[in-house]
Amino acid sequence: LTYKNLVSILSKKRGSYHFYITFDQDAIIMNYLFSYQITSGKIGFPLKNIEKVKNELETKKIHYIVLDDEKQERYEEEINHYVEYLNHAKKKEYENAMNQMLLDRIHFLLEQNSDNYGKIKKFIDEL
Repeated sequence: LTYKNLVSILSKKRGSYHFYITFDQDAIIMNYLFSYQITSGKIGFPLKNIEKVKNELETKKIHYIVLDDEKQERYEEEINHYVEYLNHAKKKEYENAMNQMLLDRIHFLLEQNSDNYGKIKKFIDEL
């Protein structure tokens, strides 16, 4: 279930544990705003955090819908910054991936030859 330019927050129950979940681009925005970990294109967060999430989305003027078994709650105003925050979040996600690739490469080079430490340090210090 996806709404265009609207963070969709779904209620989910697994056993006795009840939580909220978002998917795909909505998950990218939620990761950017709240540092929730994305796993397989989705994030989950506890029920107790829903007010904090809604308040932050409203403060940032990001439209959302909360769906659970009993009700539907929707926030929409004239201004919607969904796309802007999605773009910022994707840029940050890309930067983090590039940083991690660089760190992985440095780690690999150090494992191959510990003498590379001096070369890498010298190169970084000269930047």
